[in-house]
Amino acid sequence: MNLDPIIFYPAFGSPYSYVAAQLIDEVGQRHGLTVLWRPVRLSTVLSKGGDGTRPAIPEQKLTYWRHDVERVCRLRGLPFVRPEGEAAPFDCNELYNTCYALADGNEAQLRTITLAALSIIWAQGKALKSVDAVVSGLRRFHLSSALMKQYATSGEGQAAHEAAVAQAVASGMIGAPWFAVGAETFWGHDRIPYLDQWLGAEVIAFR
Repeated sequence: MNLDPIIFYPAFGSPYSYVAAQLIDEVGQRHGLTVLWRPVRLSTVLSKGGDGTRPAIPEQKLTYWRHDVERVCRLRGLPFVRPEGEAAPFDCNELYNTCYALADGNEAQLRTITLAALSIIWAQGKALKSVDAVVSGLRRFHLSSALMKQYATSGEGQAAHEAAVAQAVASGMIGAPWFAVGAETFWGHDRIPYLDQWLGAEVIAFR
């Protein structure tokens, strides 16, 4: 059997990415597939995949989403604290740069750092939208604040994030969380059961 790995594209500004991050590894393990975590800033993906404009979301829909994500987390037993200043971004380019620079090509480390950042934002309610906030939030991964600030603006981290963004755009990413297995793609944490089901059929076909 030679199936492609599952590529998981979470965005730190997406609470549903936080939910998906708790579920996707189990799917990979069930089917004997590697899960590659590739955090990408959704606004950057959308700006490169189109004209970058996003239609205004009706307030009624936003109200539903706010309620729904809290309900989903409660039903799954996940802690959820909405970051202060909801109208402001919850992330920044420097957060993605830091994750990739800290991981330095280590897949397990990238997963650990990404999961930590998602939890800081959505389980602790701390918006990581500045260099100082990123350094403070991820300080357990490196003792030197000065070096962490270098990571936040490092060319290596930025290049790795841009490569992940390009890969996401090429896969057709239109929202987060996004999953790709070869040419097959799935959008949303609620599509994980269908990804699981599809992989089951594919694994059987390869036997």
